[in-house]
Amino acid sequence: MITCQMIRTASVFAVLVACASSPVAKADLLYGKRIVADEKPGKDLKASLDDLEQTLRKVTGQPFTIEGELGTTGIVVLRADNESIPASVRKALEGKGREAYHLQPEGDRLWISANADMGLVHGIYAYLDQLGCRWFFPSERWTIMPRRDDIRLKETSTSQPGFACRMFFGTGGFGGALPCDPKLSLQARWMEWQRRNHIGGEFLIAGHSGEGFNVKHKTILEEHPEYRARVNGERVLYSLISKFCSSNPDVVKLYIADRIASHKQTVKLDPEGPRTFAVSVEPADGGGHCECPECRKIGTASDRVFHVANQVAKALAAEYPQAKVSLLAYNEHAKVPSIKLEPNVFVMVTPYAFQRTGLTPDQLIDAWAGKVNQMSIYDYWSIPDWSRDLPTFDFFKAGSTRLRSWPDRKIVGFSCESTFSGGAMGPAWYVLGCLAWNPKADHAANIDEFFKLAFGPSEKPMRRMMERWADGFCLTSHELALAFRDVDEAWKLAEGRPEVQARVADYGRYVEYMRLWMAYLDAKLDARHDRALKLLEYMYNIYDSAMIHAFRHGTTCLSRRIHPQPRLARTVRQPHARGGGLAGDQAAR
Repeated sequence: MITCQMIRTASVFAVLVACASSPVAKADLLYGKRIVADEKPGKDLKASLDDLEQTLRKVTGQPFTIEGELGTTGIVVLRADNESIPASVRKALEGKGREAYHLQPEGDRLWISANADMGLVHGIYAYLDQLGCRWFFPSERWTIMPRRDDIRLKETSTSQPGFACRMFFGTGGFGGALPCDPKLSLQARWMEWQRRNHIGGEFLIAGHSGEGFNVKHKTILEEHPEYRARVNGERVLYSLISKFCSSNPDVVKLYIADRIASHKQTVKLDPEGPRTFAVSVEPADGGGHCECPECRKIGTASDRVFHVANQVAKALAAEYPQAKVSLLAYNEHAKVPSIKLEPNVFVMVTPYAFQRTGLTPDQLIDAWAGKVNQMSIYDYWSIPDWSRDLPTFDFFKAGSTRLRSWPDRKIVGFSCESTFSGGAMGPAWYVLGCLAWNPKADHAANIDEFFKLAFGPSEKPMRRMMERWADGFCLTSHELALAFRDVDEAWKLAEGRPEVQARVADYGRYVEYMRLWMAYLDAKLDARHDRALKLLEYMYNIYDSAMIHAFRHGTTCLSRRIHPQPRLARTVRQPHARGGGLAGDQAAR
């Protein structure tokens, strides 16, 4: 018999089921499907807000809107100085700097706040990271987006980076608008990848500025030989990398005006940008500093270079008290100068290469730590000119050992010259990017996560291959056989998982690149031209995969072997879209 109580109970149950499956109840788990932000965000913040909206749409399968009105629900992305921000959020960010962020769940709202736009960008991606989103390489194939019905956070957190500058770039860049990439889409993808993975910094330091000064003032430098450096008893001829006389007051005055004008332009273009931190006074690349009697009175090459830096620093401080001048401790001026440095001189030490001090890297770092209150490191991690985009960098140990040693030695940032090759450095830059934000992070856990999420059932052979490379890569026929074996095994294990097979396929293309490179190296002189052409064409045929830094590697090594040079990637195939045997190797051919 059905009683009244049973009917009431059934009715209540029906209502609960209806509510649980209704859009209103679902919206409670999705912060109302609203993103609340300033109506006029900066360029990077706008790109990140759009990314947040699109990512949440993919993760939840629900549409999200970006609005300007606060309301009672929403993911609220606002700076701490906004009047709508709760006092508790504002207090959590006090004195934390421009990159720090604060995540605070509060019922149907999530506060993402920071002291500056760059902090809001980090907060957005920290939130998506907690939802399980990952961007391992700059490619859709290497993006992890788990499906979720609940995007709420449970815990409040505040974070700021261990290094105020965390920067890397591929030597030589992308070469502008190439026939295979007229819209510079690959460059845009690498820049987007850096933003998503917290690569960047509160300050960014420029490198050599002497070349730009020489080009801009070529006529004056040619007309005044006394402005140019004296080497081996004679004034050098004008060139792109020639140096000027550090003791000549007129050319130094010209240089000071040039540097002040450059900083003014930087501030005008982006008043709060990270490049407003300092203006570069680094001489043109190479040696050849002035040796005239007056310059020798100043002191060593380091003394002369930093003597000029001091003069620019004094003039800059008069107009921009918070700004600094930056330069490298590098090449002939790597040695710690004997002269006192102005307080707004910021030094990037280059301890691991191109320093002629006779000191070990650690000794040079310690010597500079005794001279300045803080400094940055300039390092070289697998640049294509040296490594030829082969997997020679040990991302399991080498990078992490250096990163962990820097914070205790007055090092507040680093910039690494590297490669835009996912095959050579993709895993390294992902896991070391995590460590750069938090030097105390569990590096091994980040590596484990990369292999598990990227390769799933294929984790074992892919990890075996990369661990073997990291342990001391040597390009031999035996290594190629092992690598093709590992990739083929990984491809078979990923059957039924097309997203994993797509990533394995990228490594299939990368291993095929290594085979073609070895074939080029082994070729007799009369066959070098054809082998170089075949390799160059292959590199550009897989250009879109981001596995090879095709432009730099091609132009510095291969193109000079081919005369006349071909129009690079005249008709670029897209083998990565097709799959095939050996994880795409046959398709790539």
